Amino acid sequence: MERLYAGITPDKCVRLWMDITKSGALPMGYALNRSYSWMRKLEFHPAARMVFIHKPDPFMSLADQLMRTLRLGHLRTRFFTVDQAAEARAWLLESCSRKQV
Repeated sequence: MERLYAGITPDKCVRLWMDITKSGALPMGYALNRSYSWMRKLEFHPAARMVFIHKPDPFMSLADQLMRTLRLGHLRTRFFTVDQAAEARAWLLESCSRKQV
């Protein structure tokens, strides 16, 4: 992530496609702890959209709802199953803004 964010300016939109179909999800507590730790190091937080592509798993819909309730302002995330890849791509390419919906 540090390499991806190198050279990013505050007016840029960051779009990330995270395919976790093979690896599976990291433990939620670990992932959130590492993410918050990394985000505190950033000088600024550009608007960002992140898609997680996963195998069908009821836990992922729970993770999706949890991430939507965190209200990270600059970051919007969504979880999609493999068969929803076209919908995920369309969502990822939508307007990138700090406003949470």
